[in-house]
Amino acid sequence: CPPQSLLEILAYLSAALSVSGAAEASGKSIRLVLIASAGKLTKAATSPGADISVALTQSMEAALNTNKQTIMASVAEGCARVSVQLRDKSKTRATLSAVAAPTILRARSALDAMTSSSTVEGSGQAAGQADAASQALASYLGVIRELVRFCDGSSSRGRAGDSHILSDVLTAAWPVLNDISSHPTCRANEAVLSGLLDVHSQLLSVVPALIGPYFKDLVTFVVKAYEVSFCPSALDYVSAAVESFDSEESIGVAAGLDENGKDLIFNQLLAHLSQCTFTYVTQTKRPNECPQLIKALFEMAQRYLLFCPGALCQCPEFSSLFGLAVACLVECKGEVESTRATLIFITQLVGWKHIRLPDAKMAKLTQFAGGIDNLLAQHGEAITQACF
Repeated sequence: CPPQSLLEILAYLSAALSVSGAAEASGKSIRLVLIASAGKLTKAATSPGADISVALTQSMEAALNTNKQTIMASVAEGCARVSVQLRDKSKTRATLSAVAAPTILRARSALDAMTSSSTVEGSGQAAGQADAASQALASYLGVIRELVRFCDGSSSRGRAGDSHILSDVLTAAWPVLNDISSHPTCRANEAVLSGLLDVHSQLLSVVPALIGPYFKDLVTFVVKAYEVSFCPSALDYVSAAVESFDSEESIGVAAGLDENGKDLIFNQLLAHLSQCTFTYVTQTKRPNECPQLIKALFEMAQRYLLFCPGALCQCPEFSSLFGLAVACLVECKGEVESTRATLIFITQLVGWKHIRLPDAKMAKLTQFAGGIDNLLAQHGEAITQACF
C-alpha cells in the first residue's frame, strides 16, 4: 500500500471519528494504522503532494473533537510514533509541534474557562462550566503526556548540537503548564493536578536536560500540592525524579546539583513527604481507605532503595517508614496493588544483598546493614504474621 493510499485511509478513519457509534473503533484503528505503517507513512514526508504533518494534525484535531480521553490518547500515541521515525530531525520537531498545537490551544481555552468560572460564586451554571472545563483540561494534559511519552528513546538521534525533538512543543506548552500549576482552582482539582504531574513526570524521563533548570521550582510546587491534596501522582513524580537523577547525568548538571547535593535534596524530600503521609494516614484516612496513596508511597520508597539508597537509609523517618510498611501489610491486606508495592519494598530492603546494584550503591547499603537488620528483628514477627 503506497504512502498516499495510507494517507487516504487515515483521512477516512479521521472522518469516522465524528460518528458517535464508530468513534471508539476508529480511534483504535487510527492508532494501529499509524503504528503498523509508520515506516511507509514517513516516506510521505518526501512524496510530492503528500504532507504527513498536515495529515497527522487533522487526525489529532478530529480526535480532540470527540472529547473522549481514550480516543485522544490513542491518536496521540500513533502520531508520536510516526513523527519520531522521520529521518530529518527538524521535520520531526516541526511535525510534533504541529500535532501538539491544537491540544495546547484547547488546554489554554479550558484553563481560561475553568479560572473564569471559579470567580463566579453561588452559580450552578458556573459550577457546571467549571466542571466541564476541568474534565477537558485533564484530557488535554493526557494528550500532551502521551505525545511526550512516545518520544522517549529518540533524544539521541540527530547531529550534535541539535535541539531536542520536543523543544518546540515544550516551548509552546510550558506557559500553559506554569499557569495551571499556579492557579489554586487547578491545584485543588485532583484530575487536573494528576494530569499536570503526569506530564511533568514524563518530561523528567524524556527531556531531563531541558527540565533540570526548573527542577527545584517544580519540586517546591509538587510538595505544596501534596501537602494539600495528598495526590498519589505527586509521589509518582518524586519516584520519576529519583530515577532520572540517577540514570541521566544531564539533569543533575542542569539542576546545579552534584552527588552530595542530590542526596541532600532527596533526603529532605523523603523526610518531609513521609511526615506528611504519616499524619494523613493516622488523622484523616486509614491506609486501607487510600490504597493508591499507599501504593505510590512504597513505589517511591523502592525507587529510593534502587537509585538513591543513601538518601533513604539516612532519612530521619526511615525507621518510621519501614514501620508503616509493615502496618500497611496488615491493614491493606487483600488490596492487590498497595500490598504488592509494600511487599516489594520490604523484601528488596531486607534482601538488599541479593539485588544487583552498582558497587557504590552496595557499599552505601553496607554502611547501614546493621540498621536494616535491627528493623527486621523489630518487625519480623509482624511481617511473618501478615504474610500468612
